[in-house]
Amino acid sequence: MHAVNISTASLTVLCVFLLALFGSLAPVIYVTPACHARILRVGNAFAAGFLLSAALVHLLPSAIVALSKQLSTTYPLGGLLCLLGACSVYVLDVVARRIETCHKLIPVHAHNGHTHLHSPAVALVLAVSLSFHSLVEGVSLGVSLLDTTSFTALSIAILAHKLFAAVALGSALTVTADGDPVLQKRSVYMCVLFAAVTPVGAMGGVALLDVLSTSVYSVLLPAVNVLSSGVFLYVALVELLADQFRYVSLQDYSNLDPDDSLLCTAVFVAAAGVMSLLALWT
Repeated sequence: MHAVNISTASLTVLCVFLLALFGSLAPVIYVTPACHARILRVGNAFAAGFLLSAALVHLLPSAIVALSKQLSTTYPLGGLLCLLGACSVYVLDVVARRIETCHKLIPVHAHNGHTHLHSPAVALVLAVSLSFHSLVEGVSLGVSLLDTTSFTALSIAILAHKLFAAVALGSALTVTADGDPVLQKRSVYMCVLFAAVTPVGAMGGVALLDVLSTSVYSVLLPAVNVLSSGVFLYVALVELLADQFRYVSLQDYSNLDPDDSLLCTAVFVAAAGVMSLLALWT
């Protein structure tokens, strides 16, 4: 077992930070009003594919097995926690829409006389969930500094999917902001936070693992992964994919570009497929 060179570790963490920062900020900053609608639809499809694959392929299966093994129970606790994660976001979404609609804080999108809302609370929950996973990745990366092989494998895994997570977050935040300067500014802050948590986790990884006992950590991590899976499923199915169908249903079908829907479908399938393939190496 050989320790990782400090310069190699620093360069790797820097690459993770820059990839997360530019990947998440690009949709927030560079989506112009002229191409706003189409790019957001494509971004929605990409984010939905990524989140569904992350929940159903990467997080849920291993987390459910780990929980059952650590707690020695036959009760489907993983499914219950996943349901709790989805329900908690739904309740938060409903409450936030009621409060913020009264104060006119939620962006309202109008299509042919119809309106629908995107709640900043849901985007915030998504940002926190993705940031927490980035923090856990950073902690794992910091601990693996003692072993070159483990560090290399983990670095490749993080770099492979970091861009997907960043673009998914940026797309969801862009949908929420919808050109509003205040919400767009908040979105930039969330993107910076998302990018920064992995380096922070790497620096504090060894210290954090010293504080938490192995048994507590082995239960806490899969429990949070299952809860986050519920969040990802809700955001993907309710906030992102449902909005695609809502958009189509409010359009004049004679003026609807079939290539646009085909592109969104292709992006959704590609994002979900590539993320699912990454499970072979992560």
